[in-house]
Amino acid sequence: MSRLARFLLLVFLAWNAGLVALSWALARSSELAHPPVGGLVTIAGLDVHVSDTGSPPTGDPAGGRPALLLLHGASTSLLDFEPSLVPALTERHRLISIDRPGHGYSESTERWADPYEQARIASGVLEALGVERAIWIGHSWSGAVVLAAQQAGVDKDTVDLAEVHGVYAHQVPILRAALGLGDAEHLIFKA
Repeated sequence: MSRLARFLLLVFLAWNAGLVALSWALARSSELAHPPVGGLVTIAGLDVHVSDTGSPPTGDPAGGRPALLLLHGASTSLLDFEPSLVPALTERHRLISIDRPGHGYSESTERWADPYEQARIASGVLEALGVERAIWIGHSWSGAVVLAAQQAGVDKDTVDLAEVHGVYAHQVPILRAALGLGDAEHLIFKA
């Protein structure tokens, strides 16, 4: 091997080592900036990061409002809901958000992209938390998880299903109206 080839190989290896170190540092920095907001629940040997906040109002003759299960979209985490939906809904609902397998602080599975597997895991989280009634809300990719839960008959008698696309802060009034928490001119869905 010529001196030039060795030099280029060393530069290439040093460059890649630098990129690995930078990637590790950025990941660590992101983890410090966004620590887990909940705890871990083990479902079938898989640790799932879960945030369980809010509470339904007491004295509800129907036995309390159903919990809201918030399922984030692709390439995000349960923190996706923190600035928009969580503050708007915690006074009137129990909110359960999970980091879907392979996202945020949840472990990954071999079938992490299978919406039926994710629906089974989400159902297991609800069962582990003792939730009897829930409205499943899937943002973006998780609409497929919500539909898979419906198709598979997950908690058929107690789960209402809704799919929400692109819920951002400016859309919270619409969702609040849909859940009976305020007025809006247009409703996305009625849960």
